[in-house]
Amino acid sequence: SLVNIMFIFSVKMQLPVYYRILPGNIKDIKAFKLCLEESNISDAVIIVDKGFYSENNINLLRDEGLKFIIPLRRNNKLIDYEIIKTGNKEGFEGFFKFEHRIIWYYTIRLDKESIYIYVDESLKVEEIKDYLDRTEKLPEKFTITDFHNKQYNFGTIALMNNLEKSPAEVFSVYKSRSQIETMIDALKNVIDADRSYMRDEQALEAWLFINFI
Repeated sequence: SLVNIMFIFSVKMQLPVYYRILPGNIKDIKAFKLCLEESNISDAVIIVDKGFYSENNINLLRDEGLKFIIPLRRNNKLIDYEIIKTGNKEGFEGFFKFEHRIIWYYTIRLDKESIYIYVDESLKVEEIKDYLDRTEKLPEKFTITDFHNKQYNFGTIALMNNLEKSPAEVFSVYKSRSQIETMIDALKNVIDADRSYMRDEQALEAWLFINFI
């Protein structure tokens, strides 16, 4: 059977600092709140994936008073690409450097959150090349017409958030999720902790504690 486990990860320490086995009847957002209260951590930021976004989930996060960053799919109707379409960088609020890459950005203000739109020029070049390569290899799936329709989306990242941080700070926090992915990969492939073979709850708790240490 499947077991739901929630970790709280410290970016500063680059280590998981808390874990909890979750019963199947606790929904994700309630679990976030429960774990933060139990761990006594007050400055956590919840970073989820694109599939998490929905108006209902946003409302639930607000109701629980949780801080969050949610990446949006590029076809989300909340995103306005008109500034990018002009081709004029004067419409952007500015740029910053992240790992030697130039990131341009502008902001879409909502009632209670902001959406930061980023354009990673290096990523844009990579994605354009990749797409055009596919139009040659798989013309039945990737057409030049579709390329023209998507050309302003390439290299973009849209982050909805309710943090009191600058666009550069939010981008950096979001990118820290790679450390979490490394931790999960280590659990699965280094210490082989994605299968417990435990037959009861007490044994599972002990096994997970040993793996956590």
